[in-house]
Amino acid sequence: MIPPGFLDRLRQSVHLSDIVAPSVEWDQKKSNFDEGDLWACCPFHAEKTACFHVDNNKGFYYCFGCHAKGDIVSFLRDTKDISFAAAVRRLAFLAEMDIELDIAMNQTQPLPPILTTKDVIVKCFEKEHFLEIGVITGWTSYIQGHDRLLRSLSWGDSDYSGNVLDMLVAMQSRDDGSLEKVQAYVMRKFSNVTTATTHVAAFSNTQQIIGYTYELPRNDVIGVMMPFGGFSEVYDAIKAACTTTALQAKRADEMWGHSMFMRDIMELVNHSAVVICDLTGRNPNVFYEMGLAHAWGRPVIPITQNKNDIPSDLQAHRYLTYLDNAEGRKQLSGDLAKRLNSLLEV
Repeated sequence: MIPPGFLDRLRQSVHLSDIVAPSVEWDQKKSNFDEGDLWACCPFHAEKTACFHVDNNKGFYYCFGCHAKGDIVSFLRDTKDISFAAAVRRLAFLAEMDIELDIAMNQTQPLPPILTTKDVIVKCFEKEHFLEIGVITGWTSYIQGHDRLLRSLSWGDSDYSGNVLDMLVAMQSRDDGSLEKVQAYVMRKFSNVTTATTHVAAFSNTQQIIGYTYELPRNDVIGVMMPFGGFSEVYDAIKAACTTTALQAKRADEMWGHSMFMRDIMELVNHSAVVICDLTGRNPNVFYEMGLAHAWGRPVIPITQNKNDIPSDLQAHRYLTYLDNAEGRKQLSGDLAKRLNSLLEV
């Protein structure tokens, strides 16, 4: 059962216009973006005039042509052809309220969190187990088509754990029930291991894997995950945006608290109030770090020079695009400042 008040908080946490945006082109003259009063051609019927109205403040949309109307949940249901429960779960993921929803929906026997599931898979799975969950979830094509997942398992490569997490985060993003099926499979197949592992918090699991010693989060920095080479001016723009807050931007390469670089990344994610991830070029390390930040409940701001670098499963997630020139970086800095101040309630 969805807890009382959850839907109201969920609707307030995700702007309706952000969910509608991938399906329409806003009328720039008629829309007032600052006021959350937006107009476009209707996505539900063929129309050449901007008769579709989105009111972010009230959280409702209405078409003056076909009379389609509803809220953020009904828009997802109608455009994605999914159930009410699936729409709520997808929105909960975008609002980073999915863990709260999972706990409320599974109070009698909560499913293991995503990092616990990852740890059990890494420890126990063989190829046949992946093939079995492919049949159960309908993800066989993804599992067999992944260029590293089964190969890194067979060869015992160091990126195997990250490839497993990539799969689980993709399932969580798709919100088609596949993650829950995998978690139920893991609990049934490896109940002893799962029970033992679920007694350890997410950071403690990470400590066992990479040796990171957990500390209470300070939330005193803004973590920046991005490719290092050729992005110095972009990083300068990000740092300029962070100066509008009380927190300082920091990249993992600016830290030297551990002998292993990965431990510095974990420490940065742990203590970040917000994590900015530049997905330009689809750098696999950045995607891994973004997955960790999401899994550990950190607010994430994805940015990119090319919207095609955002996977389809994350297209509905709020992200910023920018041009890598002086004017574009200045615009990025301003847009980031607004988003950061909103998240940090400055």
